[in-house]
Amino acid sequence: ALSTDNSGYTNSYRATVDITVRYKKNQKQNNYKILSVSNYYDYSIDADSLITDKKRLEATKLASSNALSDLFSKIAIKSFK
Repeated sequence: ALSTDNSGYTNSYRATVDITVRYKKNQKQNNYKILSVSNYYDYSIDADSLITDKKRLEATKLASSNALSDLFSKIAIKSFK
């Protein structure tokens, strides 16, 4: 929960995703590289409604998508080094 209204009901939430990937640059390498990323997505609900699994799942998907974008960027940068 991120924030509440005047009555104390939560009206915004944050879904946070952590992703860790272990990979090898090529087949001949024996050692693995490890990359970790984390990202989030903030979402709100209407004052008279309850948090639903659908909203939570959609927020998790969006946070995952953002984290994967970060992960692919990190892999691309590391491949040039």
